[in-house]
Amino acid sequence: MKLQYSHTVGFMSLQGGKGFANPIDLEFDQDGIMYVLSRGSCDLEDEGPSKRVTKCTVDEQYLGQFSRGGTGDGEIMWPSSIAIDQHENVYISDEALHRISVFDKSGEFQFKWGLKGNKNGEFNRPSSITFDDDSNLLVVDALNNRIQKYKG
Repeated sequence: MKLQYSHTVGFMSLQGGKGFANPIDLEFDQDGIMYVLSRGSCDLEDEGPSKRVTKCTVDEQYLGQFSRGGTGDGEIMWPSSIAIDQHENVYISDEALHRISVFDKSGEFQFKWGLKGNKNGEFNRPSSITFDDDSNLLVVDALNNRIQKYKG
């Protein structure tokens, strides 16, 4: 199959709006809404709005954004991957904070888990995440050189 270029969505925007800041991953919900994960600046200490999730369509209808840089509940520092479960909860892996944060589809923070370490359930730079066909969350635990499975 040969793919042909169609169009571009977004542009560079540190403050949000109709653009992204170092977009690192994206995921679609059941309604076709695209959730774009912006990693923001390379400065891990950046606690500004450049680190965020933007909700939009591929036709450039922007529907809002949530989260921001920081270390508190619902904040992200070095996000690397986004996944959406069967209930449309949004999961974000964060390499700097060694955790997974969970939001509802409107962007409200629900809960988080993860500690830095190498024991079962601990992380050292959780990078990519995805759900399998049985609704289990698979987490690439990068510096521990393993995949961890969380039953759905």
